[in-house]
Amino acid sequence: MLPVTVIGCGGIGSATIKQLAQLGVPEITMWDGDTVDEVNRGTQGFSSYAVGKSKVEAMSDVCKAYGDEECSYIGINKFFKPTEDSIVTPIAIIVPDDITVRREIFENNIVDKSVMFLIDARMAAEQGQVFLVNMADKKQIQFYKESFFNPGEAMEESCTARATIYCGEYIAALIVSQYKAFCMNQIIPFRIDFHLRTLTMSVSHLLEE
Repeated sequence: MLPVTVIGCGGIGSATIKQLAQLGVPEITMWDGDTVDEVNRGTQGFSSYAVGKSKVEAMSDVCKAYGDEECSYIGINKFFKPTEDSIVTPIAIIVPDDITVRREIFENNIVDKSVMFLIDARMAAEQGQVFLVNMADKKQIQFYKESFFNPGEAMEESCTARATIYCGEYIAALIVSQYKAFCMNQIIPFRIDFHLRTLTMSVSHLLEE
């Protein structure tokens, strides 16, 4: 399995990091400048012991508890700044709250860089989208760029509405399953959409012309 960077340790990021650690990923780099608050316990899966800690410290503790001793867990206690910071792993999972930050990360830190596979997950209360971009595929890159500008692609809900623990865990499972599929050189879709209330899911592949 390949080293991975996760930007954002909120509802999606925290669940994803835990599952990656349980999977035995050899190196996980985590970026987040936030601190665990009491309200995060029910929406992001942090324990009462984590309140007051930085999110990356709390997630490092989770990784050590659920992961393998020989694995490396790197927590960077700051918000990722696309024009200053860099991603050095071949796989990047970007899940910050701000869609503008996602676009800036893609433009400054993903395109023509060392990242081979990009996962961008977006969540509302009971629905979500996962974009899975092979950076060697120009068609996927172009379609992914368009997701930043089409209003229909954005999921606009309040933080409270977005924060449902089961949706975060579900989308994390999709992320980690496709991470593993990439590492095993299996066929991967470009986009997954799901709605938990209606129990529906659609999977989109970008077929070569």
